[in-house]
Amino acid sequence: MPRKAKSDDTGIKEEIEASLTQGAGVIKAKKGTSSSATRGVAWISSGSDLMDEVVGGGRGLGYETGMSVLFEAMSSAGKSFLAHEVIASAYHKYKEKCKWLYLDVESGCTFDSKQLYGVEIMPVNVEDRKRPETIEDCFSEIMLFGETIKEGEIGIAVVDSIDGLLSEETETAADERVKNYKKGSDKNDGLRGQQKALFLSRIFWPKINSMIEKKNILLIVVSQYRQAAGQYGPRNTISNGEAIKFYVHARVKFRKVNEIEVSGRPIGAVVEVSTVKLKGPRPYRSCPFILYYSRGVDNIETSIDYLYDLRTAKECDFKKGSEEKLLKFEDVELNRHDLIRHIEQGKLESKLKRMVLDKWEDEEEAAMKPLEGRKNRYA
Repeated sequence: MPRKAKSDDTGIKEEIEASLTQGAGVIKAKKGTSSSATRGVAWISSGSDLMDEVVGGGRGLGYETGMSVLFEAMSSAGKSFLAHEVIASAYHKYKEKCKWLYLDVESGCTFDSKQLYGVEIMPVNVEDRKRPETIEDCFSEIMLFGETIKEGEIGIAVVDSIDGLLSEETETAADERVKNYKKGSDKNDGLRGQQKALFLSRIFWPKINSMIEKKNILLIVVSQYRQAAGQYGPRNTISNGEAIKFYVHARVKFRKVNEIEVSGRPIGAVVEVSTVKLKGPRPYRSCPFILYYSRGVDNIETSIDYLYDLRTAKECDFKKGSEEKLLKFEDVELNRHDLIRHIEQGKLESKLKRMVLDKWEDEEEAAMKPLEGRKNRYA
């Protein structure tokens, strides 16, 4: 059973405390603390307090504006859902100070974002969405979006997905092939597949990363795994060249662990999130979270399962008797079902969040015990 949150929060950074009390303000970076010290900094929740610890490097704040993040996973792991969650949490926190650009390259999103999140993140009608066809057009859309962000505002740009974008060279080649076919000629002029990778490495990433840092924009790029060739190394890989792995500030991997079913009908999934790349002292962290297809990420259920250790580590199934077990929360003892509603109806999410951050910090301190008392080499 988790202990109550510490009153002094000694193990939690002051940025975490600010995230519990700041409201809709933009946090100002302290002078000399980071490369972003000259601009206002905002942190955007992933939709889950526990996931914020993973993707935020242990600060409990989520994603920082001014960075580019790659969402990578197999098909149907919730990548688009999670991109919507980020925008929704930012909108409800920063209100009119938040702007976003959602490039629906593959037209794969069919859910009603206004019904789910109370704000229309993307038009329901596919024809009304922004759908660039080439990587060059995508670049221009993001750069023009950056020009609309004023001082004191934050922006979120989503490319869903980068795999569906062609290069202008490839698009021209495709048109030429159709014309030749109509003329009775099927000339094979080879594949022109390098232009996209070259544009990404030489123009897209250097220019985009420079712009989003200055403009306080979070860039989310979605990519789906492809099966790697050969017998050795990782079984799955991402396409679009190696530049994307080098230039993005963070790589976040999603993996659907199992389905949540009621009477044989899938209503959600347990998804594992892990950081493949993250610059900071706490990379390579992971955690499971609950995603319902009709309501998005369930922050309360995810936090309760973590706090009270209700699921198995590998498959994230419920441990025997965990759903009926009485769980102590402040002055009450309730089973999981009733505790969820108690917290929700009593608006106790902030207290739940404190307990999540507290337990996470205790686990981090325990992991560092072997290094306790040792001096840094150059201290």
